[in-house]
Amino acid sequence: MTDAEYEVARDRIEALRTKWSKTLGLHRWAVDYEYCREGLPTKSDDAKDNYVSTATATVRWQYHDATIRFNVPELAECSDTKIERIVIHEMMHVLVNEMRDTSDDWLKHEERVCTMLTDAILWTRDEAKGEPKS
Repeated sequence: MTDAEYEVARDRIEALRTKWSKTLGLHRWAVDYEYCREGLPTKSDDAKDNYVSTATATVRWQYHDATIRFNVPELAECSDTKIERIVIHEMMHVLVNEMRDTSDDWLKHEERVCTMLTDAILWTRDEAKGEPKS
C-alpha cells in the first residue's frame, strides 16, 4: 500500500468515525483511534479460520476509556457502506463491553449499558432532526 493509498483509505475511515462518534455518545469517552498500516494481530481462534480482522476495540469501561484499531489495508478494499458498518460495530463494543463482567452485580452493568444504548438511539434521532446533542 502506497502512502497515497493509505491516506485515502484512512480519510474514508476517519470521516465515518467522526460522523458516528458524537452521535453514539463516544465523545463522552476517552477513545483513541489507531489506523494500522500493517494490519492487526489475529487472535488464535480466528487464525484457524484464516480470518483477518478489519478492526478491534479494547475497552476499559470502568474509566470510559477505549482504543479502536482499524486495519487500513483491509478496509481500503471495502465500500463506504461496509466501512460504516464496521466503524459502528466497533463503537458498539465500546458501549457494551462491560457486559463481559461476570460479577454478582451483573444487573447494574446491564442497566448502565441499556441506558447508554438508549442515549445513543436518542442522540441519533436528535441528530437526524438537526437538534443539538448534550
